[in-house]
Amino acid sequence: GEVLLVLFDDAYKVVASLAFLLLFTCAVLAMPIFAAASLAIVVLSFPVAYAFYVGPLAIGQLPVLAVISLYLVLGIGVDAIFIFCNSYALAEREARDVHAAAGGGSGGDDGPPTERRRWCGRCGPIADRPTRSHEERVLASALRHAVGVTALSTSTTAVAFGASIASPITTIRQF
Repeated sequence: GEVLLVLFDDAYKVVASLAFLLLFTCAVLAMPIFAAASLAIVVLSFPVAYAFYVGPLAIGQLPVLAVISLYLVLGIGVDAIFIFCNSYALAEREARDVHAAAGGGSGGDDGPPTERRRWCGRCGPIADRPTRSHEERVLASALRHAVGVTALSTSTTAVAFGASIASPITTIRQF
């Protein structure tokens, strides 16, 4: 009875946390479908981690502090979502600035005689709407930046958790 009540109370807190994260992520990113899909990917990492925990690691019972890791993984996952989105926005802004600076240049006479072609130093001719190769370059630039930042952030977190292995307290060491 009492254990079940505590379990339901914890489940309620997890659901409330997820709802808050979804609303907050939707508000910040202003892209509700993307925010929901991104959060779903983070949440789906839990069953995958559990399968790894009980499968290859052959550990039958989760430590008590493993429940806290749900909140940590949610926080780290949402942080990574924001890093990737901000990196893309910065790369897109940088590409627009480069295009704006190159906008007055002449790129040849492919258009009508009265129309001067604009060029980007990275992408070549600029159309009214960015070309696919332009978008791919912006995404590649954003990913290069975001992967580095996320890797640094994740590695510092991993080192902090790795340090807990040296703890003489069993519960902390298992965490």
